[in-house]
Amino acid sequence: MSDSLVVNIEGENIVPESLGRGGLMLLQHKDCYKLDTASVLLAWFASCFVRRGKPCEMLELGSGTGGVSLLCSARCKNAHIDGVELLELPFEVFCENIKLNHLEERVSAFNCDIRVITQQIEKERREGHPICAASGENPGYFLPADDEELAAYCKRLKKRAVELFKTRQALIKVLRQRQEALDNG
Repeated sequence: MSDSLVVNIEGENIVPESLGRGGLMLLQHKDCYKLDTASVLLAWFASCFVRRGKPCEMLELGSGTGGVSLLCSARCKNAHIDGVELLELPFEVFCENIKLNHLEERVSAFNCDIRVITQQIEKERREGHPICAASGENPGYFLPADDEELAAYCKRLKKRAVELFKTRQALIKVLRQRQEALDNG
């Protein structure tokens, strides 16, 4: 490997390693959590929920040096990924990994405590901003862009409530039938 690819972070010379996907390289500092099989599986699992071709947002909490975010960026070309890391050193390495792979437009790193994010969501709720939870093809939380999007969300909630009620009724019927069978059996 060329010396031009060696990156110095806090006095430690780090040579990038290939992630084996999309030509991506990963810097791993000796004092930071190393990418492992669990990280690779997590990236694969998270990427399975992204619809190909549709823009989406992904959030990685406790992102460390950004290995999972980088792997997700290789699988999900239509995703913008935000990684949140509390510790300064892994955050610095994460930022270098973003630069090394020229992903500044698609991956962002934030050095903060996730409790700050929770406080921001709570603040927005207190201010009357509706925070909606999505499931299905593109799960996550979002602020509706306008009243039309909020109305569509309310309509989906109503439909899900009806479906849940029907499911509940069917389950109650099954439980009663089983109880009758036990009582008569």
